[in-house]
Amino acid sequence: MTSVSSHQPPEEEGSPLPALLAGGAIIVIFALIIFWPSGEEAVYQGPSGGVNGQQQSANQGSKPKASRRTAQVEAREMDRPGVRSAGSKINPKIGPMVSGMAPPPPKEEIPEFKSKTEEITYWERKLEVANRMLAGRKVFVDRLNRISSEAEDPSQRENVESRRATVEQNYEAARAKVKEIEDRIAELRGA
Repeated sequence: MTSVSSHQPPEEEGSPLPALLAGGAIIVIFALIIFWPSGEEAVYQGPSGGVNGQQQSANQGSKPKASRRTAQVEAREMDRPGVRSAGSKINPKIGPMVSGMAPPPPKEEIPEFKSKTEEITYWERKLEVANRMLAGRKVFVDRLNRISSEAEDPSQRENVESRRATVEQNYEAARAKVKEIEDRIAELRGA
């Protein structure tokens, strides 16, 4: 007896045409992506030559002229950084060019109080904020002293000392602000 499975013909393979078509389509798509003109090389050829063609045909009468319009960005006049010329414009969304440090914040206006208790409450809140600022400035002074003691290189010490004047000035200004508010509260309480 012979086995039935041993006499079966081999399976026929499908046609290679769909695989060839798919491969060709992929190659064509990649070729279009790679070689398609872009940027300054892109050319628009509309039915009547695009926007420029429509404007030209309107200017020249009714005879449409097929023209080619290239997509590009025209150069703009620029100034040197930091120099303002008479014809320079300020972009309203950006504002004027800032040179140097920002201006100081405007002075806060003290509101009108209905009673002495309301005014004392206002100044006590200001004192809390001023004490937090003083604590923050104290952290900077302590950090500067630590960095100064740990500095090994003379250039590092020089750098620390150049910052010391500003840090101590800020600390003294915060301390003066706290003292001023405490004096104001004491005056309001009648002490």
